[in-house]
Amino acid sequence: MKPLSECRVLIVESDFAAGLELMRVLSDEGCRGIKLVRTIEGALLELSVTPPDAVALDLDIRGKRATPVAEALVARNVPFVVVTGKLTDIPSTERSGAAPAPAREIVSRLTLAVTQRKAA
Repeated sequence: MKPLSECRVLIVESDFAAGLELMRVLSDEGCRGIKLVRTIEGALLELSVTPPDAVALDLDIRGKRATPVAEALVARNVPFVVVTGKLTDIPSTERSGAAPAPAREIVSRLTLAVTQRKAA
């Protein structure tokens, strides 16, 4: 069984095409209950209704930093990976060799986060 099988994953991504691609790849990994939200408010609502097993969180949601969502995830002990489609979202001190992550890399990071949480 794949580590993400049966996991509920929330994707917080303002770029619809990038969100759909990540949904497709997660579905291929056996995820069920994948949701895509495109606003900070939508993400916070989803977290208050049905906390997911893991979250892929874009840093910049329609020009706003996603810090409130990250803080809510930490408070609820929900594993998440921060993703970005733009190199400018990565602080300049962390840009050396950095590039926007493709969907498969994001899935690998989510798999690691979920596996570590289950082992804890």
